[in-house]
Amino acid sequence: MLWATSLLGVVFLHLPFVVLPFYAATAEVGVYAVANKLMGIITMLLLLLAAVFGPAFAREAAQGGGQLKTMLRRSQLYCVVIYLPLAAALVFAHPLLARLFNIPQQELQLMLLVLGAGHLVNAATGLSGVLLNMAGATRLELAATAGALILAGVASPFVGASHGYVGLAVLFSVAIAIKNLLSFGLAQHYLQSNLPQRALDHETA
Repeated sequence: MLWATSLLGVVFLHLPFVVLPFYAATAEVGVYAVANKLMGIITMLLLLLAAVFGPAFAREAAQGGGQLKTMLRRSQLYCVVIYLPLAAALVFAHPLLARLFNIPQQELQLMLLVLGAGHLVNAATGLSGVLLNMAGATRLELAATAGALILAGVASPFVGASHGYVGLAVLFSVAIAIKNLLSFGLAQHYLQSNLPQRALDHETA
């Protein structure tokens, strides 16, 4: 099931580049791609955090999971501390970046703000998806990813036809936010409903 979650995650991340060419000019796709790649630099740093927290989540889950809630909150703090200043720096530096990549300044700024909002939710919810995968609740993370992917996929033709690439950028940003909010909510539910029994099983083992 973990491979299916990873596969859906890849599809989810690349969906914009499948949809955008149908509703946007080549230059507009280029602006989106630059903004997406710039934001991707920051999210890669969050993935490095996942490499640290992932094994820790797994160890704690195997020991009963009593500290998983605290660890999740800590991951939220670290993600926000890393994300906010770097995202703000990208937005403030958009004139220089626009000249560097030879794209319109205002369009790049708009895309950075739109995509940045979705990724801010990603940072604020911490490593919820990693926790679900490492704590044995991969099916819940799969459901969150599939739900967001279906939403974005179904809505894309309507949004693209009526609002063009800006509307699609907003849709994809909202989808990122929804996916991470779903993961966070499911992680909270899983910890609330499963931790007491798991801790009891660990104590009696």
